[in-house]
Amino acid sequence: MDWRRPEVEKHYQQFQLPRALEEKLLTIMTHFKMVYSAIDLIETPDGDFVFLEINPVGEWAWLELELGMNISEKLIDELL
Repeated sequence: MDWRRPEVEKHYQQFQLPRALEEKLLTIMTHFKMVYSAIDLIETPDGDFVFLEINPVGEWAWLELELGMNISEKLIDELL
C-alpha cells in the first residue's frame, strides 16, 4: 500500500526513537559522511523497528506543515 495516496487515512505525531536505535542510525550516517538524511522505518505491532532505507535527499517539508515542526530552520543551521 502506498501511504502517500490521498485516500489513505493518515495520522502524524512526533515520536522519539529508542536511544539505542537512534545511535545505530547516527552511526550509519557517520559511516556514509551524511549531515542529513531521511530514514524510513516501520514499527511492527511488537514494537520492533524495520529499517527500509536511508535517503540523502528525502522529503520532509510536508511534516513541517502537518506537525508544526521547524525542520527547515534546523537543517539550515546544521548545514551552515
